[in-house]
Formats: sequence, structure tokens, C-alpha cells
Amino acid sequence: MKRLTVARKDPLKFLATSVLLLISCSCVLPITASQGLSCHVQLSTAGTILPCDTTTKKTMEWCTTFVHFDDPTLGTPSDAELAKTLGLTVVRVHTYYQWKLSEPSRGTYDFHHQDRIVANLAQAGLKIILETPQPTPEYIPDWAGNITSDPFGVIDLMVPFVTNLVTRYKGIVGFYQIGNELDWPWEQGGWFTDNVLTYYLNTMINVINGIDPSARTIINCVGMPRPAIAEYFNLINQRGVKYDIIGVQPAVFNQKYISIIGWDYTPNTILPQLFDMVRSFGKPIWISEEYMYPVSEYTGSGHPIEEEIELLQSSVMISKEDPDVTGFSWYPYEQMMYYPWYWYGLVEARGSPTDKNVTSLYWVYKSIISDS
Repeated sequence: MKRLTVARKDPLKFLATSVLLLISCSCVLPITASQGLSCHVQLSTAGTILPCDTTTKKTMEWCTTFVHFDDPTLGTPSDAELAKTLGLTVVRVHTYYQWKLSEPSRGTYDFHHQDRIVANLAQAGLKIILETPQPTPEYIPDWAGNITSDPFGVIDLMVPFVTNLVTRYKGIVGFYQIGNELDWPWEQGGWFTDNVLTYYLNTMINVINGIDPSARTIINCVGMPRPAIAEYFNLINQRGVKYDIIGVQPAVFNQKYISIIGWDYTPNTILPQLFDMVRSFGKPIWISEEYMYPVSEYTGSGHPIEEEIELLQSSVMISKEDPDVTGFSWYPYEQMMYYPWYWYGLVEARGSPTDKNVTSLYWVYKSIISDS
């Protein structure tokens, strides 16, 4: 197409010509609003502004994870307010291991841990993600039997528990993640077959949608090895699983994971490839887990804290600029219990804004959210 050039030495002529160009054709102007809202304004042939096309409107959710839902010191009103102060909009509560704790005997339910955290988060005006029970042996109540020998029967036994859970928080909990990292056991083969995976997903989602149609469902993946990401979601879509959001865990800052996946160790190369791989499935994309660690605490190669901050900022900006990425979650909120030597939580140590070490993570995350 031939470019039309206008001499800028005459500002009035340039402005008049520009207006005529806008009026003479229907075009789309990208308008970016505050707080992550993006809208495209459509001009008619007459030059009038048409109603905003809400299909292109992007709301970015900022999230963290409460790992220990059964820890009475976590999820307090002060935790909820602090999360809100950070600029977070959503809190994911790790409840994938809840069935064993909350239904100790069949038909006997104890939701007091969930009640406390949900009430505190809702009071602070935060959105909430709960997880459905994980369909793997270590998280199954003893009374429910052996899931490896009778997976469909054990999944059926989950239904009354999930029914009670969703009914209890109907209209309060807006998101449910279906299990956690289910591509991990699926990739291992064995008893966790394609049929078991999709039966579990469909069963959980059907229960949720039947009780609270307004709740949105998330399926997340670890994504190792790389080809499994596409295979995993291809299978899920081919089997007709009706989920709402794809959750991915790029692990941009974990050199060990990156070497296994086979991607270069920068957000600029990892994230576009990852997003392109899953966007074809036509769902909003969330980064469901992202984190950073200081080199002094990592047993192996790592990066100085200043470099980690730059990488995290890059990851946030790339995610914000992608039209299909609508959620970004840091993991975890508190210090991680499994790998405390290198996974530091969002506010595990707060320090002061001028600190140049791990105690400044609170301020790091706060500044990244507010500046981005």
C-alpha cells in the first residue's frame, strides 16, 4: 500500500488532513485505559464514535496464592488487607488437598478453615479461587479407597464433597481451579489415563456449573516436557471439556525447569512461545504461578536480586501486552513449605523500600504492580 505523506511544517494543514482521513474511512484506534483495561474505539464512515467493542476489552487480574489453607495464622484480615494494598485483585487458595482434611469420614464435613479465609478475603473485596480435590493417592481420604485401582469410583465419591463446597460459597467464590497441575500425573502414564483425566475434569466442572453457573473454571498445567502442553489441551478440547480459563506456569526464573523444557532462559523468548502455543484453544490465558528467588538461596545457578526484578518486570509487561493474557499470579504469598531455601513468598519478609536483598520482596511486587 502506498504511504500518504503530509508535510508537518504547516500544523493546521496536517491536522485538517488527518481529520479528513479519519472521517473518510472506518478505522480502529487502540485506546488504553488505566488499571489494565484496553478498548478499541470504532469510528463510523461519518466520523462518529461507535459503542466500545467489549469483546476487545481486557481486564488484568493480579493474583497470589495462599498455600497453607489450613494454617490459622494465614488468611487473616490483615493478610487480606495487605494483599489488597499490594494491588492484588484475586487470591488463589491452595485447597487441592482439602478433601482428606475436610471430609475425614464419609458425609462428615468440616469447612472451618475455608470459611475463615473466604470470609476474610470477601470482606476485603478480593476475588477468590478455590481448587477442587486432587485426584491422586496422597490426597484421598482413607475411607474413599484406592484411586489407582478404582479411579472412576473414587472420583464419583468426590461429588458430594464438591457439591457441598460450591453450594456453601455460591456467589462468593468466583473461580474454581480444577485440581492442580494435572498434566503432571497424566504425563507419567500408568493408571492416570486420558479417560481418567477427562472424566475427572468433566465431573468437577459439571458439578460447579450446575450449582453456580456464574463461577469460572480454570485448568492449569506445568507444561513439562514442552510438547505435552499442546497435547494436554488438545485432548481436553477434543473430549469436550467445558472450561473457561487456561492456566500456565512458565517458571521463567527457574533454571532447572527451563533446561528440562528446552526454552531459552528469558521472558522475551519463553512467554511469546508459550502464549502462542495455547492461544489457539480460544480461552483467556492466566499465568497461574510465577516466582523469583535470590541467587544466595538457590542451590545451583541463579541471578542476583536486581536481575530477578528486571526479569519479573519484563514478564509482567509481556503478559500485559498480550491480548489473550488476562491474569498474572505470583506464587506463593508466604514462604513455600516444600522448598523454603529458594522459593520466597510475596510478603514472607518485608523489609524497607530501600533494601537490596530478599527482605525487599514486598516492595518489589508492590512497585511492579503499581508501575506496570
